[in-house]
Amino acid sequence: MKRLRVLLLVHADLVPPEDMAGYDDAEVMRWKTEYDVAVTLREMGHRVEVLGLYDDLAPLHEALRRFRPQVVMNLLEEFHGSALYDYGVVAYLELCKLRYTGCNPRGLLLSHDKALAKKLLAHHHIATPRFKVYPRGRPVRPPSGLRYPLIVKSLVEDGSYGIARASVVHGPDRLVERGALSARAPRDAGDRRGIRRGPGNLRGGPGQPPAAGAAAAWSWTSAPCPAGTGGASPPRG
Repeated sequence: MKRLRVLLLVHADLVPPEDMAGYDDAEVMRWKTEYDVAVTLREMGHRVEVLGLYDDLAPLHEALRRFRPQVVMNLLEEFHGSALYDYGVVAYLELCKLRYTGCNPRGLLLSHDKALAKKLLAHHHIATPRFKVYPRGRPVRPPSGLRYPLIVKSLVEDGSYGIARASVVHGPDRLVERGALSARAPRDAGDRRGIRRGPGNLRGGPGQPPAAGAAAAWSWTSAPCPAGTGGASPPRG
């Protein structure tokens, strides 16, 4: 097997140490994925450099110039604290004509808009539940044409981030209450992985706000939307 120079991209807060000795379980869980990937690649004989990024691409530019990786393994889930910007890092790798792991920038950009993804499915006659989007800063009004229970979640987040038992609403009052919580306090990379999850909670727990971004109400049991309509959806704001 050919041995490669591999640049491992991770969040700046999740750069793993060389050894896990001396760390407790809670500390290890933050960067265990990054640690395991780096260790496994090195055991396979590859030369690995780990680079942590947050809001600046200059360190990436310098690492590409100095290390000259043959492939970039991308473990980033966000950039500058936003999952919406992860595609920008991959787009930069594309501009540099580098090989990398994971989805291309176009796919990442599309996948972060659930409403658009559902409209594409409906256009191709693939059954998908009806929905309504509530842009941040606008009143949440109970929708017509959707049957309860509904599930309220972020339009842009992934991995069930921000979803709790309270996200499943059974009436208009709870929908308004949950939808109004779309503004969320700043989080860190560990929070995104549910590391702060308490016992019995699902990434945020009952009563805590969902992830930042527009809120969307998805029909839980309603019939699929007609092909080509994608359900009722005002513009994002």
